Amino acid sequence: MEETGWRVRSRVAVVLAAVWFAGLIVAVALDPLLVGQSLAAKRILELAAPFVMLGVILFLSLLAGRRILGCLRVQTCSSLEEAVFAIALGLGALSIIMLVLGLCGGLYTGVAYGLLALGALILVPGSLRRRSSGFSPVGGTGDGRVAWDPMSIGLACVLGIAAFIYLPAVFSPPLNYDSLTYHIGIPKLFVHHHRVFNVPNNVYAQFPAGMEMLYMLGLLLRGDILAKFIHFSAGALAALGIVAFSLRHFGSGAGGMKAGLASAVIFYTMPLVGFLSGWLYNDLGLVLFQFLSAAALLAYLYPRPGRDEPGWLKLSGILAGLSLSVKLSAAPLSCLVLAGIILWAGLARRRPARAIAGELAVFVSLCLLAALPWLVKSAVYTGNPVYPFLARWFEPFTARAGQVHFDAQRFMAAHLPGGRSPGRVVGLLWELSAGKEIGPALLLFLPMLVFFRGVRPQVKAILGYGAASFVVWACATYQEPRFLLGALPLVCLAAGCGFARLADMRPGRYLAAGALAAVCVLNLFWAVTNAGGLGLLGLLSGTEEREEYLLSFAERHDGRLYQYPVFDYINRALPPDARILFVGENQGYYCDREFVGASPFDVNPIVTAANRSNAVGDLAAWLREEGFTHMLVNLSELSRTERTVGSLGWTNPRSRGLFIALFEEDLYTKLLFEVGPVRLYEVL
Repeated sequence: MEETGWRVRSRVAVVLAAVWFAGLIVAVALDPLLVGQSLAAKRILELAAPFVMLGVILFLSLLAGRRILGCLRVQTCSSLEEAVFAIALGLGALSIIMLVLGLCGGLYTGVAYGLLALGALILVPGSLRRRSSGFSPVGGTGDGRVAWDPMSIGLACVLGIAAFIYLPAVFSPPLNYDSLTYHIGIPKLFVHHHRVFNVPNNVYAQFPAGMEMLYMLGLLLRGDILAKFIHFSAGALAALGIVAFSLRHFGSGAGGMKAGLASAVIFYTMPLVGFLSGWLYNDLGLVLFQFLSAAALLAYLYPRPGRDEPGWLKLSGILAGLSLSVKLSAAPLSCLVLAGIILWAGLARRRPARAIAGELAVFVSLCLLAALPWLVKSAVYTGNPVYPFLARWFEPFTARAGQVHFDAQRFMAAHLPGGRSPGRVVGLLWELSAGKEIGPALLLFLPMLVFFRGVRPQVKAILGYGAASFVVWACATYQEPRFLLGALPLVCLAAGCGFARLADMRPGRYLAAGALAAVCVLNLFWAVTNAGGLGLLGLLSGTEEREEYLLSFAERHDGRLYQYPVFDYINRALPPDARILFVGENQGYYCDREFVGASPFDVNPIVTAANRSNAVGDLAAWLREEGFTHMLVNLSELSRTERTVGSLGWTNPRSRGLFIALFEEDLYTKLLFEVGPVRLYEVL
């Protein structure tokens, strides 16, 4: 029976690989042939190609991750659990490979396709020789039977509906500030120069960029839509990981399946998850790594009966390090809270101090090892491995590395908590539930655990983890809800257990189902409203080109992407060798000419030059010496950043006056194009 299952799975793997790679070849081959054809025909290819490439990337990540799991000797209890952890590990490994490839100057489309082909040649034959572990595809019973009751089927359908609702926004071009500034803006800069390099005057470019390296691969293969699909898939994998966690710890019977699916629905229908699924941020990647790190630790602390599974502790440390490679600010939640759980569990079980210290050493060392490439890169480029944090400690090294134009104090002041008083912290609980980011599901179902006896130890550990994460989030960050999102999958599991316990009671079944249905309808309504406001019908149907959509979007939304008409003019009218200085603008993704800008927390080069100049002619001469042919000035963004974070950093009114004098007469600059507060000047 085992041999038959192995043969079937091997053949399925071969067929899937063949279909995906055949689709890839067809997509690439047909692309030149569709030039001049109808927009609808081109749109079909554009919509299908990201699916094909995403399948290739996830499939190869699965195969690579399974090998890593084998090296760690991690024993999963279901193919679902194995797939989620393996894909996450594979994506983390692929991210590091892309970083190394970029540092070596290998960012070319042909190299990217060759990398995937090489991965297939190495990984696919080995996967065919790998025999089945004997576990069931979804449940943990080992006999292949999974308990599906009508409520579980309904919950699974809700997950599918939510994914379908979120999907249209994935096909929109990147539209958000952080995306255009650095999540996809910096990878595009690297792709343009075919290498990863030190980007000056932009603190965001120095952040760890684990997810952004995957987006860079997406740009090389099929553009920013594939990058958005990678981010979208991270959220879907996190929801599947919630189900796998429940099946491991709560059983594969009707109760475990119901609790897992309810938990996944509570998480995946959160409005914030819906919004982020269509945005090109990195938060869902952080959620995936952070949640799986905590889940792996709980698998280690609460192993299956009669089994000792030390590999899960190692896996937890690696995934915690991968979460740091996405956001360094995740260290308090990814490392400190989990290290505290290891310490608490050891003391509660009266384990020897040497054993506890050994566990902490394994966890912390592997965490740092997984994040090491980014710590080294930051140390080399900035002199500070955790840049921009601990700026005072590393100030002599950052000055030596040339990072003297970044104001760390302004940066930290802009990211401080909104208040740490007990009343403020307690009030945040209500704000999270009543707001449009998280929704009321947690507030509805978590209290249900109080009314039932026999709460599992894993659920108690989850509640402790959630409480510790909330306190750290409220006291150590500026209380943005998405910075807490990484801790919420486990908290949703506790809420899902409350739902399942209530649903097991005949009178409570209808109450639980009705309450969850009402929450889902409310949350998904917000998601539908968000997608509807994007106006994607023409773009998806093929009656509107991408550039036309972006121009119309800029007209319909006064406060979003209003700069795009200027970028469109630059791409059409300026020569290829133009070099533009951005002042008060940092969203350069849609600019296809070389540009130099600065983040709101870095000093713009024009300010440094003005502070050193004696006359406006000196400042104009500096522009010509630096090779700047044009200047783009965003007056609105200049005003906003000066008001909120004290941007630019003029040392005296005289230098500011020199800057203004550049534009008063047509002696030094000439106005070429203007849209609202955004102006493009030619340097004379």
